[in-house]
Amino acid sequence: MSDTCLNCGMPVEGKYCSNCGQSTEEHTINFHFLWHDVQHGLFHFDKGILFTVKELFTRPGHSIREYIRGKRVQYFKPVSLVLILAAVYAFYFITST
Repeated sequence: MSDTCLNCGMPVEGKYCSNCGQSTEEHTINFHFLWHDVQHGLFHFDKGILFTVKELFTRPGHSIREYIRGKRVQYFKPVSLVLILAAVYAFYFITST
């Protein structure tokens, strides 16, 4: 647990940043994290999916670096985003033929 928020840089006391709300727990991006992301992220749409898509089209490298460095509050979870976009594409493909 760090004493400054990885998302906004403000001093943090406790489990969450009082400025932006990001958790102070840092998780390594491994298979367990990705599996939990798939299970949890498919049914929770409280993050900015439109913001994430916009950022990936306008500033892909910057947004990916921010997510890897720990600034994750404003971004939609990447595995869930891929699955949702794949489902949208499949639905579009099926209905257009």
